[in-house]
Amino acid sequence: MKGKPEQKKEEKKEAKSKRAVVEIAPPRYDDLVVEIFGVSDLIQEHFSTKARKAIEDKHQGKATAPREMRDPSAEYEALKYRLPDGRDAMKSAAFQESCIFTAPTLPGLYKTTVKSAIRVLDFLIPIQSYEVRGKKIIRRTEANVRMVTDEGKDANGGFRIMYRPYYANWRVLVRIRFRPDLMTAEQIVNLLNHSGFSSGVGAHRPSSPKKSGPFGMFTTSEAQLLRALESAEKTA
Repeated sequence: MKGKPEQKKEEKKEAKSKRAVVEIAPPRYDDLVVEIFGVSDLIQEHFSTKARKAIEDKHQGKATAPREMRDPSAEYEALKYRLPDGRDAMKSAAFQESCIFTAPTLPGLYKTTVKSAIRVLDFLIPIQSYEVRGKKIIRRTEANVRMVTDEGKDANGGFRIMYRPYYANWRVLVRIRFRPDLMTAEQIVNLLNHSGFSSGVGAHRPSSPKKSGPFGMFTTSEAQLLRALESAEKTA
């Protein structure tokens, strides 16, 4: 008769041999291109090279340079994202972050699912524009941008005047790679539409942790866009 320790070892070996083999299917990905229309102005706040150098110099104990005369046009341009060919751009990852933020507000959807299911493929995407004529949307390839003077905060948390780029009637094309076993293309589009209202993108968006606002809201639906613009005109 086997002793108890030896018997337990035999039982463990037998249990291990009976374990089901886990089958892992090869991954499958699908690609999706979504056109997104801005419902409210998009505000860009690119962290400029000059601002980054000033912080690095301070951390390294270098002498503070004398304060220079401010150049509003240069500051305005420095807050933009640019493609190598000079076109105005934005970070496409902002839309993935927007979806992740919104996911827990929808029944049965979790942040982890969205993080695993979708990937935005490009780093920077060109900002284009549109105009509305009657009930028709006319697409433009150039950005509709202007400089707006408003209040912001410097690196020390103090208030300062800032010259920000505001993009009106903006639109972008977002390339998404996704796992169809976790989310369908229709679900992703619907999630983007919820995100456009609940989160938005850019500075002063609804989900901004520092200063929330009505900017950077968007939709993928032309019908929703026209209704939103019509509603805004009535309340203006």
